[in-house]
Amino acid sequence: MVRVKWYTELNNFGDREMKNLIYQYWDGDIPEQCRASVANMSAYAKRIGAEYLFEDNPRFVTDLGNPMNYFYGALKPIYDDRFLEYDNVLYVDTDVFTVSGLTESIFDGFDGQVGICTEPFQPEYRKSSDKSIDNAWICGRMDELWASLVKERWGCDIPRTPEGLPMVYNAGVVLWSNSGLRHARKSFVPFREYIDLIENSELMQNQAVSSFYAHDQNYLHAMLCVSGIDYVELSNDWNAIVHFYTAGDNKDAVDDPRTQDTKFVHIMLACADGFDMMMQWRIVNMPRSVWQYKPKRS
Repeated sequence: MVRVKWYTELNNFGDREMKNLIYQYWDGDIPEQCRASVANMSAYAKRIGAEYLFEDNPRFVTDLGNPMNYFYGALKPIYDDRFLEYDNVLYVDTDVFTVSGLTESIFDGFDGQVGICTEPFQPEYRKSSDKSIDNAWICGRMDELWASLVKERWGCDIPRTPEGLPMVYNAGVVLWSNSGLRHARKSFVPFREYIDLIENSELMQNQAVSSFYAHDQNYLHAMLCVSGIDYVELSNDWNAIVHFYTAGDNKDAVDDPRTQDTKFVHIMLACADGFDMMMQWRIVNMPRSVWQYKPKRS
């Protein structure tokens, strides 16, 4: 594969087993959900022969302002030389879990510089939000404002769905090759430059882009386009996002995209950070009818 050839040419390592790492972190007081995810992901790493690293309060960045300091820690592998010891590094949010007993490796067959999953539910849902929410924090209109801002600043077009809507990528599961980390380090713009662009967007457009778009997820999305990195869309089986959404008068509808092929489940439910390990397990592995969970927003 490409990554083996790259390593052989650069360091003359020859034919050897790939060295892979799964990385998670948390800044602040560690919630139950984080503890459960760490136990789950570290066990998965052991099953597939990968190394595992969880960092308790690494405080990778401290000068971006809250909550940006916490979010941008997800991009630490790009800038910390320790991660360059690995052929591939998987970053995983601490609200993500593997299905029970998963032995299929996410690293097998990966041949891009960075792999990321889409949020297939979001583009159409955000478009529909425009009709009912005049000042929506996250909606199709905001997506378009953000896309035009990126286009104006860096001259690149945000990828779109077949229906012409801006794609939405989720930064909770991101797979980096060694060459991808090196490419990103050289070509991604500084965090502060991007955040300042979003915060000053009202000076460039008729309406300011909401602060949600200054988070690490949209930063990474923009950089995938700006930097020319070779990124691939991973199967959504690796990031099935279970989350609330508003459907008419129902403010507690739950989108549950899990299938028999689902491998990672991303539990984005309000109050889920307080769920114990067994509750997380039920949501990941069992039908909703046996979750024993009544939706309740925080």
